[in-house]
Amino acid sequence: MNLSEENRRRLREGLDWSIAIKENEIVAIGEKTEEDYKFTFNMNQFRKVPLTLEQMKEQDVRKIQDEIDEIRKLRETLNSNQNHILIVSSDIKLALTTTN
Repeated sequence: MNLSEENRRRLREGLDWSIAIKENEIVAIGEKTEEDYKFTFNMNQFRKVPLTLEQMKEQDVRKIQDEIDEIRKLRETLNSNQNHILIVSSDIKLALTTTN
């Protein structure tokens, strides 16, 4: 699909909003307590070296930061003056198979 400059601008704005939402999620993680991680905390007790609350928060922040990085990469692709984009429905799943 060829994208007009207006459509590219709208997509960039949407990606910027997505980044802002993810950054707010990171702020919310900082405010979480042990009660918020209760299930994870209980499952964590079966590990040889249990994770602390701070380590669990760091894992969550790392996951969201990875998502932000992917959004930024997509935004850079959009900014690279390549106006061809392939939109694939989210219900389509790709599977890799290996043969021995």
